[in-house]
Amino acid sequence: MYVYERKNNKAKSLITIGFVMVFLFVCAFFLWQQNQERILSVSKQEENVRLQLPGISYEEAFVLPYTINATTLTHFFDSSKDPSILENAVVEFEGVYRPSQGVDYGFENQVFEVNAMLSGEVIEIRDDSLMGKSVTVQSKEVLITYQSLSAVSVEEGQQIAQHALIGLAGENLYNSSLGIHLHVVAEKEGKLIDPASLIGLKISELE
Repeated sequence: MYVYERKNNKAKSLITIGFVMVFLFVCAFFLWQQNQERILSVSKQEENVRLQLPGISYEEAFVLPYTINATTLTHFFDSSKDPSILENAVVEFEGVYRPSQGVDYGFENQVFEVNAMLSGEVIEIRDDSLMGKSVTVQSKEVLITYQSLSAVSVEEGQQIAQHALIGLAGENLYNSSLGIHLHVVAEKEGKLIDPASLIGLKISELE
């Protein structure tokens, strides 16, 4: 009788251990499944964030780099333009006249905020003795350089959204006669283009 009870207790113990192991396995599987769902959820969120990063979309249209009522001080030199415009598309420095490679904007010789014309990545920040501080932003295959800045509000490698504050307009030695102004240079595939011609266009619409 004693032997029978001992064997019976042993069998019950094995059954109990089996149930416990099954229970632990089910719990572990449930926790693993929840963790996988969490990972997938985080991955989807990260993917959405990446899709929303500045410079990703071709649907943004270029805007003016300021919000005040600035005026164009110097035009981009293009021989096909009207002669009356070309007269104001040449820069004199140390007695030498050179075609303007960008557009200069001013606001009654006052400091004004400079904003990003399009979303993108800040790839270079310089402080040049002639051109003043400058920031170059890459938006797809287009490079926009904002020069003659008195202050810079971004950092290299930073992703910025359209309208983001780049810095403040200032003065430079190269075109000191303009006083406080902003000089904008635009390039696509190594070729200079007229920044003013970009306004209202999407990158996908550029030739």
